[in-house]
Amino acid sequence: MHRVQGFGVPPAAWQPWLHGLAQRVAQDHQGQAPPTQAWTREQQRFARLFSTTDLDLATFKQITAEERAILLTVIDSCLGDARGQYRAPDGSTIVLLNPDEQTYTALRAPDGVLLLPCYHLQREELQGRSA
Repeated sequence: MHRVQGFGVPPAAWQPWLHGLAQRVAQDHQGQAPPTQAWTREQQRFARLFSTTDLDLATFKQITAEERAILLTVIDSCLGDARGQYRAPDGSTIVLLNPDEQTYTALRAPDGVLLLPCYHLQREELQGRSA
């Protein structure tokens, strides 16, 4: 086992776990960092937007242009899908709960205001994962 400067050698009880982890990373990610450790800015914005399972557009007071673009992509995909769903970058599913909404809200961003129906989106986690 390699020493990490300032940390020494991990305890012997950790060795099987560390060895198994190294094998899984090599097998599942071809030796690269798993995606959760190398997120793009878009993935980080998406994670912030959908940090809870429910997203109600009427609750937004201010939004960035980048976040608005992500929301529009999700909404457009949901409206174009027969089940009203969008597959998120993290593998979860976003569901548009009220595609026929008639009440509108203003999404304010530094570059302007966009009027949209007060859509309600729900994020469904993958089994075995938590938010």
